Amino acid sequence: MSKPPIKRSEHIVTLSREHHFSLLFAWKVKRGLALGIDQERIMDYVFHFWNEHTVMHFKQEEEVLFAIHNDELVDRALKEHQEVYKIIEGFENWNRTDDISKELTALSELITAHVRFEERDLF
Repeated sequence: MSKPPIKRSEHIVTLSREHHFSLLFAWKVKRGLALGIDQERIMDYVFHFWNEHTVMHFKQEEEVLFAIHNDELVDRALKEHQEVYKIIEGFENWNRTDDISKELTALSELITAHVRFEERDLF
């Protein structure tokens, strides 16, 4: 069972705050699908959030935070980052006529679970 969130070290407060926006991103993707928002519009948002927020966030975690630790929790976090990268790479070849609601749902659920894991277990 996951532990409740705890007060963050001052060294990771910024990364932890960014997780709030990642959770909001995941919620918006899932909510957009539920409301029948055009997938092209959702994909524009996914690519915007990815390029403007997630890439840098992952880079900071991987190069700064995770680089100095080597344990199974860090290994899990890195594996989950790779899963997100793989989903995003698949989106780059998206044909605008294809239904990718399953992939968008998977991305939303993965981001949510990943943030919860980092906040409750890793951090």
